[in-house]
Amino acid sequence: HFKQYSRLFFEFLPQLLFLVLLFAYLALLMIIKWVIYDASET
Repeated sequence: HFKQYSRLFFEFLPQLLFLVLLFAYLALLMIIKWVIYDASET
């Protein structure tokens, strides 16, 4: 059961990479929005 390295590399790592990249993308969008549209422009 613990020797299923192919399942680890082809299921877990792509999902983890996708989640990390999605989170980083959304965080970057929030930071860009905060920098461009600050509170003084409302």
